[in-house]
Amino acid sequence: MSERLPTGDVALQQTRMAVPAASAIERRVLIGQLDPIVRVGIERALTDSGVSVLAAKAGADALVAEAAAKAPNAIVVGNKAAGLSARLRRAAPAATVVVWRGHVEVIEVHEPGRDEPRIVPAPAAEGLCGELFGPRPSEGEACLPT
Repeated sequence: MSERLPTGDVALQQTRMAVPAASAIERRVLIGQLDPIVRVGIERALTDSGVSVLAAKAGADALVAEAAAKAPNAIVVGNKAAGLSARLRRAAPAATVVVWRGHVEVIEVHEPGRDEPRIVPAPAAEGLCGELFGPRPSEGEACLPT
């Protein structure tokens, strides 16, 4: 026996109720393989902006496993392990992978579906927020997920 689909006003009301739930996408960022001070700064900038930070345990293998299991929107890593960004892109193909280059004020952005990374000037965590979620609306406001 087939189930009857709602029609008319009932269908419209159910659609309206479903739209806010579907559009409230949680932004989740996995971070790992970063220097401790950099990690604290990035984590604070992201959490202050309403982003859920998924901190990974030490070790590249554990980070790759967590990326595959948790399917984050983005992954931020340091420049420590050779080949790590490629492994993370395979483990979580829908995620943007950002490599924080450490002493150089640039970040390497590996977007889903692109073969080559973009090298972006990044004044501290503000640049990271902008790359993950778009530019801030105006000076003095938090980096808000879009």
